[in-house]
Amino acid sequence: MRQRSADAHLVPVFLDNARGFLRAGSEGPEPEAWAPRAQMLCCVIELALKAALIASGWTDDQNRREIRHDLMCGLKAATGAGLKVRNDRTQAVVAALSPRYARHELDDMATDAGRPPLADCAAVARDLLDDCRAFADAVEA
Repeated sequence: MRQRSADAHLVPVFLDNARGFLRAGSEGPEPEAWAPRAQMLCCVIELALKAALIASGWTDDQNRREIRHDLMCGLKAATGAGLKVRNDRTQAVVAALSPRYARHELDDMATDAGRPPLADCAAVARDLLDDCRAFADAVEA
């Protein structure tokens, strides 16, 4: 059994905040609002992964030091802790967004022809939020 994190009380807070970002990031036109919506969807991914890591025994400080805003690092750490992801699209979308999100450069990515479609970003964020919530619930049980 995993040791409960001193920050376990933050898990539902992070997941609730992620749900709010998901609602906000799922609305608006794609071309004009790609960067702000992608930013919100990246926040969903970050908060969900950090919630899963805290549920698995990490601390919030450990998240700040080791994960920061690096979505790929968070995904690798969470899957290493036992989180199962649904499909390869998750890995591909997170890999595409992570470097620009970590450097606060999503505005620059908005004009890239190869950027992931917002529909894919939203689907990955929604799936990860659901999966991280289920993972946290299972760890708590």
